[in-house]
Amino acid sequence: MAKANDEKEIQKNKSTKRKPIKKVDKNDDKVKNIKKEEIKQVEIKENKNNKMKYTLKDILIILVLAIVFGFLLGSAITKHCAKKSVKELKEVDKIYNDIVENHYEELDDKNINSSIIDGMVEGLNDKYAYYYKDKDGILNYNEAINGYFIGLGVQIKVNDEGKIVVIDVYDDSPAKKAGILQNDIIIKMNDDEYDINNFNDLIYNIKSSKVGDKVKIELKRNDETKEVEVALEKVDIESVTYDTRELNGKNIGIITINNFANNSYDQFMKSYKELTSEKVSGLVIDVRNNTEGTLENAAKIASLFLAKDSVIYMKNGKEKIKSEDERVVDIPTVIVVDETTVSTAEMFASSLNENLNAPLVGERTYGKGLMQKLIKLANGRFVQHTTEEWRTSKNVIVEGFGITPTIEVKCADETCENDVQLEKAIEIITSQMGQV
Repeated sequence: MAKANDEKEIQKNKSTKRKPIKKVDKNDDKVKNIKKEEIKQVEIKENKNNKMKYTLKDILIILVLAIVFGFLLGSAITKHCAKKSVKELKEVDKIYNDIVENHYEELDDKNINSSIIDGMVEGLNDKYAYYYKDKDGILNYNEAINGYFIGLGVQIKVNDEGKIVVIDVYDDSPAKKAGILQNDIIIKMNDDEYDINNFNDLIYNIKSSKVGDKVKIELKRNDETKEVEVALEKVDIESVTYDTRELNGKNIGIITINNFANNSYDQFMKSYKELTSEKVSGLVIDVRNNTEGTLENAAKIASLFLAKDSVIYMKNGKEKIKSEDERVVDIPTVIVVDETTVSTAEMFASSLNENLNAPLVGERTYGKGLMQKLIKLANGRFVQHTTEEWRTSKNVIVEGFGITPTIEVKCADETCENDVQLEKAIEIITSQMGQV
């Protein structure tokens, strides 16, 4: 997920310092000697301080704790330390009020807010905690979970000349319907020009729109310039694909799951139905390069392979998450895994391995056995932090260890030429199908 730069730092070295505000008795004779302009300045400063105090107080009381006490907040916010944190929060209230009232420079509340959240996340000492303060990161996260984005339905890149060029147009997409073609150059959208300098802005402005919003796109095609109007739609991300392979007279189905998004279950079922219509008698499930999604979505697909009430995984080493439906997929299955098989994909693979003795072919998996919660802030940003642990159906710890494959097959290089792992899986499933 993309990360943006932190917001600009608070301006320093101002020429004037903020003076403490003193109470003024209107009946005192000295008031008569104060110039009207000075009275006005006093009132402005008082109003400004009071405004900051009461509009930011509820948020910054907790947030300042992170920057002042750092790691103290990380433990204070856990459940068993919640009561103990009350005393510290009172101290933070005191510190906050003093800073707002007496700090010699003008305060930038947005900068303070962002900096303190950064401190809080760092103080958790949680390697999976993250502050999504950049707009692109938030969009990417939502896409990974939802399995779709709002857009034109094209892939774009910046060419050698710094222009934005269309490299692919999705079938049945808004762009396809509007007549946008591969190699078209996007010059403008809604009268705003775009190129290498604001490439990410174009993506964000499109994807943050709503379904049905219309945008005007000015294109350059060869030497011709044309304008098209496109109504934005929901574009599904293909997280599940399938293929077939015939070996020794046997038809093998190969399903690749790239992500366990909200729509991955429907895509899996569609792929499986297509494969059964082609009379496959064995499955290879490839969950390499699968690093995103939710445990709920992965468990939903895993349950298709398991008998009702089978344990899919364990939550916090105690709660058993079980399959609620009867088994749907009832043919021999092999799973391909490696170090890019992460979290939800590890759960899926371990569940089928422990419940069905489905072989795991490849290399040891990543080893992420912790679950995160996403908190949406009032400013539209998000904070992610770890809240629970998951273990395999047999209560085996995954975090930091990963899952060992049944049959280890290492690639000779990063490209895994000839994909020896997949070929081995196909070989194994074929031999299983020959058993009686």
